[in-house]
Amino acid sequence: MLATLGDAPFYARSSIAHCVDGEDAISTHESLDLDRFVNPVVKAMLPFRMPRV
Repeated sequence: MLATLGDAPFYARSSIAHCVDGEDAISTHESLDLDRFVNPVVKAMLPFRMPRV
């Protein structure tokens, strides 16, 4: 993993380095945690944006 691009209560986005057919490549990986998404507290936070640093 090169960097975390976004980290929210129910998903994460990262930049990753890997090799494809012998050539170096950089891609974006996203993961979604639906177990956390169904939490009522997380759903209540959806209308509000968190400040980005």
